[in-house]
This record gives sequence, C-alpha cells and structure tokens, in this order.
Amino acid sequence: MNWSMAITLCMPVILLVEIPNLRSLRSKRDAWTFATVWLIATCAMAAEWAGVPLPRPMEWIRYISAPINRLLP
Repeated sequence: MNWSMAITLCMPVILLVEIPNLRSLRSKRDAWTFATVWLIATCAMAAEWAGVPLPRPMEWIRYISAPINRLLP
C-alpha cells in the first residue's frame, strides 16, 4: 500500500481523536490552527494520492528568496 494513501485514510481518525482535546483547551485560536494545518495536510496527501504534480518545497523557497537575493550585493 502507498504511504500517502495510508496517511490520507488515517487523517479522519486523527481529527476525531483530537477534537476532544481541542474542546477541553477552549481556545479558538488553537482549534483554527489545528483545523487549518489538518486541512492543508489532508488536501496535500489526497492530491499526491491522486497523482497531481505538487511543487517541491525547495522551489517555493527559491521563489520566495529570489527577490531578497537580488537585493544583496
């Protein structure tokens, strides 16, 4: 079995396990942060599972750092 498929199938379980912990904290900021990170991770894993080409993290870093590098002497 593919690792991305296994992790994608485990993501709903992770959500169900963490909901009681988030409710006990009573912090909306923590809940929103967890939900955002969980959603991004789930979408990325599902896209990888579906075979969608995703940009590599180094490409993002190069794209972001290119304007900064141009300013350096």
